[in-house]
Amino acid sequence: PPPNFWSSYCYNIGGLEYSLDDIEHGVLRANRGTASHPPFEDSDPRLEVAMKELDQRVHFALNCGGLSCPDIEVYSGAGNMSEELDNAGYEFLVREVTVNLEQEAVVVELSKILEWYGTDFGDDERELVEWIK
Repeated sequence: PPPNFWSSYCYNIGGLEYSLDDIEHGVLRANRGTASHPPFEDSDPRLEVAMKELDQRVHFALNCGGLSCPDIEVYSGAGNMSEELDNAGYEFLVREVTVNLEQEAVVVELSKILEWYGTDFGDDERELVEWIK
């Protein structure tokens, strides 16, 4: 995608403008900003549709086109969405997390997604690994 693709191209949804970054970070990640995309301000009407709590499993259902992104899937909405997110998470983690037992240590290799959004899973690496378990 061209530079700024995630923030430059916008969609009118319910009379409000959303970029792809707004949808991912503002709405689906419960208004958790990034270094390049600050959270919605308190007066922003788009907060009305933002998730109230972060559900980390959303990371396993979004695909930005990167090599470490989850596979593109179809979510029917007809079934149990929580179950679909659980399945997406399981498939992603099985494919993208490797645990190596070395002589003196256990080495966990993570997907870039888990590195980029590590704070969504815990305050430090230990909490991230505990979440994955």
